[in-house]
Formats: sequence, C-alpha cells, structure tokens
Amino acid sequence: MRTVNFIQNLKHSILELESNSENHILYIDTDYNLIRAIKGFTLERVNKLNLSNKNHEMQQFISDLLNRDNFAKRLKYCVIKLNEFDIPKNNQVDLIKNAIEFFLQNPNFNQYRSNEKTFNELFIAEISNCFKNWYYPEDMFFKEFAQERQLIYLNPNKKSWQISNIGSYFVKTSIFESIALLCALEIIFSSESRNNQFLTNKLLDTLLEAKQSIKLERFQRFPQSIRALGIIYDSNDCESNEIVITDFGQKVLQYVKNKIDKYKDLVLFLLESDISGFQFNNENETDVFIDLVNNSKILIVDQRESIKNALLLYKNEKYLDSLRILFPLLESILDLAIVKIGLNPPDFKGMQSKVEKLQKENFISAKISTGLEIASRNKILHGNLIDNDDETLKPLFNLIQSYFKKVLIEIEHKILTIND
Repeated sequence: MRTVNFIQNLKHSILELESNSENHILYIDTDYNLIRAIKGFTLERVNKLNLSNKNHEMQQFISDLLNRDNFAKRLKYCVIKLNEFDIPKNNQVDLIKNAIEFFLQNPNFNQYRSNEKTFNELFIAEISNCFKNWYYPEDMFFKEFAQERQLIYLNPNKKSWQISNIGSYFVKTSIFESIALLCALEIIFSSESRNNQFLTNKLLDTLLEAKQSIKLERFQRFPQSIRALGIIYDSNDCESNEIVITDFGQKVLQYVKNKIDKYKDLVLFLLESDISGFQFNNENETDVFIDLVNNSKILIVDQRESIKNALLLYKNEKYLDSLRILFPLLESILDLAIVKIGLNPPDFKGMQSKVEKLQKENFISAKISTGLEIASRNKILHGNLIDNDDETLKPLFNLIQSYFKKVLIEIEHKILTIND
C-alpha cells in the first residue's frame, strides 16, 4: 500500500501544478543578500558556542552551514513557510535570525511536547525546524523528485513548474507501468557512478542476479527511490546488513530490463516533442478534435472515417490498433500538401523527405517540420512494439492527436489560402 500511496501522491503533486501554473508558493528566487546576511549572523553566533559537546542535530547544522547549496536550501524552506503566513519580506530576515538563535540554544526542542511557550515562541520554534536534519516537506520532496526525473521542468518566467510530456505520460499510466517507468527514467538519465542515488543498469543487473537478497558492503548504499517503489526493503536483522528484493521488485526489474530499449525510444520521443512545442492535449479536447475533423474542408470521406475508427478503437481500449491507424494518417495529410504543390507523393521516400520538401517550399512552419521529423524517425510510432504492449502506448494516442490537430490546421489553412 505504501508504494501505491507514493505513486498516487506523486501524481497528485504533478497534477497540482496545472492549477498553480504561475507564481507557485514553492517557487523562490535565490536571494543572495538574504543568504549573506543570515550566514554572517550565523557564523558570528556559532563562533561564540562551545561545540566540543555538540549533538547530532548541531553537527548536521554546522555541516549545512559550510555547504553552500544545503544552507541555501534550508533558507528557502524558511522563506516558503514565512510566505505561507504572508509575512512581509522586510520582516523575514529578523524572524529567520530569531529562529537560528532559538535552534542554537535548543537544538532538540520539540514544540509539540511543550505547554509553556507563547504562540510567537512556538512560531519561531517551527521556523527553526527548517534547519533540522529531518526537515524535508513532502510537497518539496515530490517536486524535487519529479524534477530530477524530468516529469516537470522549471519555468522561471511564470515562477512555477510545468508538466513535461514525460510527466503527462506518467500520470496517465497504471500503477505497475508508473513504477516501471520511474525505474527506466533513472536508468536512462543517471550515470553508473550515481548508483547510490538512482537505479542504474549495473545495479539493475546486480539486483536481478541476487534474486532474493544482497549483503551490503561497507559504506554501500542503495537508492531510496527503489525502496519507495517497493523494489527492496531493509532486512529486519540489523546485524545482517542485508537488502531484501521483493517478488514484486523482481518482476518490475525484469520487465524494465526487457523493455529498456523501447523506454529509451519513448523517452526520446517525449523529450523531443516537448522541445518542438508539441504537448499532450487535455482529455476533454477529443470532442474539439472530432469537430475539427468533421468541419475540415480538405479531408476526404475515407480519412474522416479512419480517424473516427481510430478514436473508437481507443475508446474500446485497443490502443495499439488505434495508434497504427492515426499515425499513418499524418502522412496522408502531408500527401495533400505535396499534391497541392504539383508533386507526386509516391516519388518521395518516407515521411521525412516530404516534410523537408514542404518546409523548403514554405508550406509548413519550422515548428511543424521539426515535430514531424521527430515523429517520422521514432521507432515506437511505427508499431515497433509487441502486440500486448498497449499499456505503453495508451497515453501516446493523446500526444499523436495533438500532432495531428496542429498539422491539419496549418496545412488546411495553407491550402485554402492558395485556393482563394
């Protein structure tokens, strides 16, 4: 259940960005003046302390203070919390200083067990928690987890994050496929040297070869992500220093290993589509797409019927068959444009050559051209999949629908302009 909850909470955190796509409360610009002021104050205070008997919390605080990135992150936690209470920016420095002062004097204070403090003191104590080793807000964790795996990306202009095509694909997948995709993303994006933080090919093979359990070497660490995904768990025997691989984890890892090349093609297509400006449509836009097809002045009857058939197959959960109909229809739309410029479609070898010619003739824009070139060379869109791979293809239909819509609108406008 923990794994299911983890996936559901991650998806919820990603989808939450859609309703907070601008000026997100978790978005904080780095304030170097604030960092300098707080660091200077903290260094002065720490120098006056006797650190010979410092406890674990104090040791970690000193370590964070000396680490530029860690301390800046702790300060961001403070600012986010103060912003939640609508504290004016010019009051935040003094409050953070008070919180650090409180932490240095009471590193082990627990406000939930205290009955003697005023609200203002409890508020300062709460802010001081931002500097404790255990403090890592769940919303920040899921946001950073998603960003590391390219499920979302930063949009500084809107002071928020946006869902990537990988993220849009992810939220549409089943629980099992979601877990497998996250494992695949770590393998694809991480280097072998990061196997203590992310799943790598080498670690994947190690876990599969071990089958049931593996004894950790000294200082060896496994990624927390594969614990959260239910792949492994720590042995109950603390002295054994063993990691247990779950039966579920074995199935997921073998599934990922068998499909890793297809995942690479899929991820490449989703990334390149993002770059070229093609994103997933809202599910509700299917009706808009149908209206566009019905009202088109260039589509012939057979093309309209094929599109409707593809949509019907998708509705009946025959995702592979629906995609195999819709994707080739993209090329048939290009053929209409090729004929319009006085050329013969069979004279061209493949979709990409048609795309290049139409762009050269200024019949399609560079954006549409780039998107179609990406689609034309991607293996996953040419049915290069096993027949029962519908789970992988299901979310892609929506993205190809987005391609089709933009291509049809642009080419139809061009053809009708020439006719006029």
